[in-house]
Amino acid sequence: MAAQEIKSSRREWEDGRFKYGMMLHIGTAMSDAPVVGTTYFTPYGGSVESLLTGRICIHVNKDTEALPGIILFTSTYKQYKAYA
Repeated sequence: MAAQEIKSSRREWEDGRFKYGMMLHIGTAMSDAPVVGTTYFTPYGGSVESLLTGRICIHVNKDTEALPGIILFTSTYKQYKAYA
């Protein structure tokens, strides 16, 4: 089973230089985790970000003890803010 996003788990925020995002996923194997440096953030509306303007995964936290047989993945995404 590929990791499934937990409904309404997306969080977005910004600071002076970066845009951030966080998503929660649930899976049954370590290989279900989002891949650091490869996976992009999916904002509300379902469009996947990519390339220069997209937030890319920088960290994945894995919790194997919350539920037996289930792994909770918390993935964090980051990208420089675009300036005109």
